[in-house]
Amino acid sequence: MSTLLGAGVSGGVYTLTGGSGTGSIVGADLSYTTPGTYNITYTVTSSGGSGCSASDAAVVTIVERPLASFDAPDYLCFGTSGLDMNIYLTSQTASGALSAPTTRVWSSSNPGLLSLNANGTNVTTVGTGPGLVTITLTETYVVGGHICTSVYEQELFVWPSGSPAWSAPTPACIDDLPLDLNTFVSGHGWRRMERQWCKFVRYL
Repeated sequence: MSTLLGAGVSGGVYTLTGGSGTGSIVGADLSYTTPGTYNITYTVTSSGGSGCSASDAAVVTIVERPLASFDAPDYLCFGTSGLDMNIYLTSQTASGALSAPTTRVWSSSNPGLLSLNANGTNVTTVGTGPGLVTITLTETYVVGGHICTSVYEQELFVWPSGSPAWSAPTPACIDDLPLDLNTFVSGHGWRRMERQWCKFVRYL
C-alpha cells in the first residue's frame, strides 16, 4: 500500500525517521506493509543558493485493515426461524484485534428464500426451496476520521423439508411379524430430497 504525501506543495524532501510500522519513502510516496505509526520529516531548502532550510515533522498512522468474516453452516433446513447470524462472526472484531465496527449490515441475495434483518437477526427460511443463497456481511469502521469498509460473502443451501407422513396399520396378527412399516408411508423422506438437491445443483 502507498500514500501520496506531497499532494499539496512539491519541491521538498520526505524522510522516514522512525515509528512502529514497516515501510519506506520514495519521492513523495510512503509505502507500508504493516499498520503502525510512521514518523516523517518534510524538509525544504532555499533554491537561491543560501542553503537555508526548514523542516516540519509529523506522524502518519496506518490502521489495521478490517476483515469482516463469519462461518455459517453450509445449509439451513427449511422452516428455520429466528436464527441470529452474529453467533457465527469470526471477524477481527470478534477476536478483539479491532474495536467494534461503526456499522455492521447483513443482507440476503434471495429474500424470497431466506430473509434476515439488517442486524443479522431473525434469519428465516421462506418460500419452498431448495436453493442457494449468498449472505453478505458489510462492516464499516471510522478510524481517525477515515472510513474503512470490509465485505465478506458466504453461500449456503436452503434444504427442503421432508414429508415423513405415514398411517398406522390396522391391527395385525402376531403371526404376521415382521411388519414392514415402509408400506404405510404416504409422504417422502430425505432420500427423495437428496435426489432433488442433486438435480438442482446439476443445473446451476
